[in-house]
Amino acid sequence: MENDLVKYLGDLLLHRDDGLLIKLRMGNGLDKSKVDEICAVLTQLAIEWENDDKISKEAVEYFIHIDPVMNATLSRYSEKQQAEILIALETIMNKVRHCL
Repeated sequence: MENDLVKYLGDLLLHRDDGLLIKLRMGNGLDKSKVDEICAVLTQLAIEWENDDKISKEAVEYFIHIDPVMNATLSRYSEKQQAEILIALETIMNKVRHCL
C-alpha cells in the first residue's frame, strides 16, 4: 500500500497539467482540493512509516521539491493568492515533517 500512496502523492503533485505544482507553475492557481488530498495521503504515509527507520526514496524526492517550487511560483500571483499558497505550503510541510 505504501508504494501506491507514494505514487499517488507524485501524481497529485506532478501529474501533467493537473498536478498541484504543475498548475502553480503554469499560473493556474492553487487547487485547494489537491492540497486536501495531498495532506490526506501524507497523513496515511506518516502512519505507515511511524515505526520505520527509513522512508521511500521516491517520497523524499517529492518532498524536497514542494517548498522550492511553491515558493518560486509566488511572483505569478496576487498578494491574496500568495498568502493562500503560503498557508497551503505550511500545511503540507507540517504533514511532511510528521512523515519524517
